[in-house]
Amino acid sequence: MGQLNVKMDGYNQDSQQNKSGLYLFGQDCKQMLRSIKEVCLSGSVPSIKSKMQTVGISGIVALSMTVYFFTGFLNSYVLFALLLCMFTGCYVASKALVLGGNGEVELDYIRLLQPRRKIWAEKIWYLPLVSLLVGFAQGSWKMGNLIDLITIVCCLAVIYNVPNHADCYSVTKKLMGGFALFYAAGIWVQMLFPDAYTIYLSALNNGADTRITGLDSYYTGFTTSPGHTASYIALGMCVFAQDFFEKKWRTIMIEVFLVLSMMFAGMRMPVLAAGICGALFVMMIIPPKKRKAFFGVVFCTALVLGVFVLVFQKPLSKIPVFARTFASIQSLFSGGDASSGRTGLYKHAISLFMQHPFFGIGWGNYRNTVVGVVTQETPFDVHNIYLQLLCETGIVGCVCFAVPMVMTLVMSIRNYELLLRKKPSAKWTKLMGISCMFQLYFLLFGMTDNVLFYVFESSCYLICCSISVAYARGLAVRKARRCEKEGNL
Repeated sequence: MGQLNVKMDGYNQDSQQNKSGLYLFGQDCKQMLRSIKEVCLSGSVPSIKSKMQTVGISGIVALSMTVYFFTGFLNSYVLFALLLCMFTGCYVASKALVLGGNGEVELDYIRLLQPRRKIWAEKIWYLPLVSLLVGFAQGSWKMGNLIDLITIVCCLAVIYNVPNHADCYSVTKKLMGGFALFYAAGIWVQMLFPDAYTIYLSALNNGADTRITGLDSYYTGFTTSPGHTASYIALGMCVFAQDFFEKKWRTIMIEVFLVLSMMFAGMRMPVLAAGICGALFVMMIIPPKKRKAFFGVVFCTALVLGVFVLVFQKPLSKIPVFARTFASIQSLFSGGDASSGRTGLYKHAISLFMQHPFFGIGWGNYRNTVVGVVTQETPFDVHNIYLQLLCETGIVGCVCFAVPMVMTLVMSIRNYELLLRKKPSAKWTKLMGISCMFQLYFLLFGMTDNVLFYVFESSCYLICCSISVAYARGLAVRKARRCEKEGNL
């Protein structure tokens, strides 16, 4: 199996080291809460709302970017879940802010329960709640699955309450780019400074160091999975690509660094998915009249690269992603399995779906069925989010997730293309670029991995979807105001 992804359930309360770490982290959280309170409760109601929304979304993204701090060092999903709920609560509570009779900002809790008029882009994201209901009605309630539920529900709460302005995503964009560079640098630390990397491994819990050292021809950097590292890097590529119009050469240098880092991670599908996203970005910034010529250039470039790879196959084999690609091609032509053992997982998932076609076998139950059937002793997920949704939530749950995913991606690409023609350097243009590119990456990578069932990928994906929904809501609000103004005239 190419990649070992094992969820860590629960946490070790008997470890004195974890207790002291949690205590110190708790003190930091208290200080952080005081700072949030001071920052948020200063200014007018609109400015405070914007600050609370910024803190909430930035906090969720920061948690998803540092999830390995909680699972690898503190060994605690519980603390992660509590902080995630806290930041989500801060975001949702912003809509209940009112100006009290004494001139001070107050919380009107009744406003939290008052529904606002939804647009279709928001309404379709209520469908995944049906999928979660179907899945968990008969699914496993282990800690790892509960974290899936909490993460998805918290991010859906953001989508249901999106603002109609781009300001609250400004810090989020910087966090995504900064952490992407950090995790990309981790791969080079692992390769070039193994002694320093050993210090990082020694601090990990739950046997994560053993799993990392047991991965052949992979580099994980500062995570425990090459797939997660590749996704962090891919998100950074989406972020920095949006600065191409303003900082061309700096953007090219950063993108080259991130691409090389992803190649050394050793995962094939992330590289392919990132390449497709990059091709989409280049195609969209090219005027429609010149796109035929663009496809010709792409075709010729692919031929040249193919010849280059064949000629320099031996030296390129030292790069993990090429080494694994060459091995897969040889295995395919020799009649072997080029899917790194995933074929058996896929067949088993289809078999379970045929037995339970409507409501599946329950969220998180697939991995409990593979031992003794597909694998000897290791429980694996399907490594395909669509097949896993089919077998665990049935056709009902899968459709309820797939419909908003596809519709939001199509809407995002359409709006991004329009923005590129009008305002290529505007805030919304850059945010929409990040959104549609990472959405596409997520859906492509989901064909060979469990990205929907991992905290980082699922949370960042849903936050990117919230950007698209927020822009659509802003369009609807401006249209309504324009119609109202014309009606008054």
